[in-house]
Amino acid sequence: MKILIVGMGSIAKKHINALQAIIPRVKILAMRSTRVSESYSNVENIYSLNEIANTKIDFAIISNPTSEHKKTIAQLIPFAFPLFI
Repeated sequence: MKILIVGMGSIAKKHINALQAIIPRVKILAMRSTRVSESYSNVENIYSLNEIANTKIDFAIISNPTSEHKKTIAQLIPFAFPLFI
């Protein structure tokens, strides 16, 4: 299972911990805004949606600031995977 997470605040980290506990072999991709972002254990950082163009994502968790949700949703809709907001 592959999951995309947009935003890596405290809520995202809670989701990551829960997912890794429930699905030990889960692959988590984190959409990051800068390459100097903190790394998180067993999470692959990506910096552009182009990096997932040919990747099967099972669903995405949108956990960035609420003011960015509409923009993020619009960017993810073309990928046609479920969004958890």
